[in-house]
Amino acid sequence: MIDKALELNERIGRRKGVARVFNLRGVLQQARGDSQQAEQSLLRSIEVAREVGDRVCMANAYQALGVIFKSRGESSAATILWRDARQIFDKVGITQRVCELDNLLTPPNKVAEAS
Repeated sequence: MIDKALELNERIGRRKGVARVFNLRGVLQQARGDSQQAEQSLLRSIEVAREVGDRVCMANAYQALGVIFKSRGESSAATILWRDARQIFDKVGITQRVCELDNLLTPPNKVAEAS
């Protein structure tokens, strides 16, 4: 189904749709435990989203890619991606996603201290 959606969006020249389908594909691959394929799909999503100016799609991909990097022990890279995603979500006014990213960016011991 995802491949058909990708093919259709590519055929009709709907680049924004291509970016979003790559994003969805990456998230599904990640959920299935295939982080290498997920990373490739998310990077492609970012590339196409950047070309068409779809900042929300880019932010979604940054957030998902950050989860992959964090799971590999690459915390610094994850933090950079999450900060970039947070900045975009903040600029476009998606406060729920800003809060989600604030939680990812706050170390667990800092959360406990704030309580």
